[in-house]
Amino acid sequence: MTLGWFGCIVILGGNGATQTKEFKMKFNKLAVALAAAGFLITGCASNGVKTETIKVNSVKVDKDPTAEINRPKPVSAVFNRPQGPTQLEFTDSGEFIGITARASAPIAGNNAYSIEQATQVAILRAKRNIAEFMSAQLNTTRTLKVLSHTVQKSKENTANGMADEVQMDDRAFDSSGGIVTMDDGTGLSNNPAKFSHDNVNSERIAQTVRETVSASSSVLMRGLYVVSERIDSAGRVVTVEVHASQKSIGAAGSLRRMMEQAGQ
Repeated sequence: MTLGWFGCIVILGGNGATQTKEFKMKFNKLAVALAAAGFLITGCASNGVKTETIKVNSVKVDKDPTAEINRPKPVSAVFNRPQGPTQLEFTDSGEFIGITARASAPIAGNNAYSIEQATQVAILRAKRNIAEFMSAQLNTTRTLKVLSHTVQKSKENTANGMADEVQMDDRAFDSSGGIVTMDDGTGLSNNPAKFSHDNVNSERIAQTVRETVSASSSVLMRGLYVVSERIDSAGRVVTVEVHASQKSIGAAGSLRRMMEQAGQ
């Protein structure tokens, strides 16, 4: 049975110089063996599977396109309107995801009927927000620039290894679509001049989003449904959010076709 050098320490407990010399020789051999093993382990690690990474602004970015950090993330732009905000959500490749609007209405009475009435008014206002956005604001140059900056910011975040979703608020832009304010929530650049030139690809994607929403505006309105309802008893206000997505728009289209077929 081999005890190794730990065993030698125990055996050497009461022996003389010969045993001490033998122990030192074994210890030196062990040290050489351990050093060789470490070299082999290091060599194996360096010759194994490589994970290629690059550094952008001191952030490691995995170049694998299937990595979670590189997957396309939803981006959204919020447009503030008199009746409440309207949020347009899409992918950074231009695929429409959904649209949401929020609106409020006062509660006039002290009964359930008054709350129901206020809720219906708020729903109508939220739907009108979306309808007016699509008819009067969607096709403006300013909206195109806001959407383009949103796409560009999302692509920059992905390239820099930032996994956060991007949301931009149109209050950070002037009437012509230029950036005028800093807003940590939107992650706008410290250098507005950085966005002074049009990013052709981002603008093309923004144009695709705009055309998709505009072309499906009628069926989109039929796909709207209420996603949240909040009653502020102290402030006597009802606030609702309505939303339409690809799924709800498709369901509305299918329902309409079924009704048309039933009526024939």
